[in-house]
Amino acid sequence: MKRLTEIEGLRAYLALWVLIGHCLQLSGYSGDGWSGVLLLLREANYAVDIFMLISGFVIFYLIDNKKENYRVFIIRRFFRLWPLFIVTLAVSLPVSVVAIENFSLLKEIYPGAEIDTLIKLFNGGWEAPIKHIFAHATMLHGAIPEQILSGSPTAFLPPAWSISLEWQFYLFAPICFWAFSSSAKSRAILAAVAIVGYIVSRKYMHVHMNAFLPMHVEYFFFGCVSYFIYQYSTGSHLRVKLFTVGVAISVFLLLISQTINMVPLCFWIPFCCLLIDRHNHKHQGVVSWLFNNRAARYLGAISYSIYLSHILVIVLVQYLILKFMGDIPQNLHFVILALSTLFLTVLVSSFLFLTVERNGMLIGRRLADKLATEDRGRIQLRPPAM
Repeated sequence: MKRLTEIEGLRAYLALWVLIGHCLQLSGYSGDGWSGVLLLLREANYAVDIFMLISGFVIFYLIDNKKENYRVFIIRRFFRLWPLFIVTLAVSLPVSVVAIENFSLLKEIYPGAEIDTLIKLFNGGWEAPIKHIFAHATMLHGAIPEQILSGSPTAFLPPAWSISLEWQFYLFAPICFWAFSSSAKSRAILAAVAIVGYIVSRKYMHVHMNAFLPMHVEYFFFGCVSYFIYQYSTGSHLRVKLFTVGVAISVFLLLISQTINMVPLCFWIPFCCLLIDRHNHKHQGVVSWLFNNRAARYLGAISYSIYLSHILVIVLVQYLILKFMGDIPQNLHFVILALSTLFLTVLVSSFLFLTVERNGMLIGRRLADKLATEDRGRIQLRPPAM
C-alpha cells in the first residue's frame, strides 16, 4: 500500500500550529482584536478540524486498501491511540496541579491575562477524579454530556478531547465505508442519519468542545468524500494540474463566507488537489516539497506524540519561567515559552514515539495479524455448502 507522505508532512505543521496556539493561550492572550495569521495561530482548534479531515480521508484509504474485517481494524486502531494516550494521561494528573499554580501566578503578574477559562479547564477533572479517569480509560470521555460528567472531554489532558472524537469515528468508520461503497440507498440513509444526529445533538445535548461525534461529523464526512474523489481522479490519470484550481476555489469560498470558520475546508481542498497532482504527474514542486521534506516527514511521524505531550511540556516550562524569571513582559514570556516548548516537545515526543507509540502499534499489529490468521483458518476449515 502506497504511503501518502505529504499527509505526514501536513500533520507536522498542524501539530506545530496547535503547539504555538496553546502557548499563546497559556500565556494569557485572548485574541480579542486580533486578525489574520496571528488570530489563526491562536485559534488552534482549526488545526484540529483539519486533523479530522485527514482522519476521514486516511481511514477510508486504509479500509479500502487493507481489506480487514471490523475486529482486526478496531484492534489496530485501538493500539494506535490508547497506549500513548493512557501514558500521557497518567503524567497529566500531577502536571494539571502545576498548571493551576501557574495560572494563579499569571493572574498576579499579568492582570489583563485571560486565564479564568484555563483555570476551570485544568481544575475540572479534580471535582470527580475517579469518574474522569474511568471515562478517559475508555477513550469515550468526549461523548459524555455536561449534565452527566461536567468537563469530561478536557479533564486533566485538554487536547485529549479530539482523541476521543477520533476513537468514536474509528468505531463507525467501517460501517460508513460500507454504506458509502454499496448503493445509493445506503449512502442516502447514512447521510440522513448523520444530518439528524448533527441537528439533534446540537439542539438537545451539551458536550464540552462538541466532542461527541455527531457534533463534528461534517469534517470527517468531507474527509471521507475527498478520499473517493482522490480515488476516482488518480484512477483516471488526469492531465490537468488541479492544485491551482483548488486554491482558486478556496479563495472564492473564503471571500463569499467572510469568516475564518471556513479555513479548515479551504486549506483541505487545495491539499487534496496536491495529492492528486502528485499521483498523476509524479514530479515534486515547491509546494509539495514543503510537505514532503525530511524534517516535515519526521515531525509528522511523531505528530501524535507532539499533540498529546506538548501541553504537559508547556506547563512545566512555564512553571520554570515563572519561578526563575518572574514578571518579564508578557510577549517575552510567550517567546521563551514557545521556543523552549518547541525544542523540548520534539525531544520528548521522539522518546515517546520510540518507547510507547511504536511499541503500541507493534502490539496492535501482532494481535491483528493473529486474529486475521485465525479468521482465514476458520474459513478454510469450513465445510463446503451442499
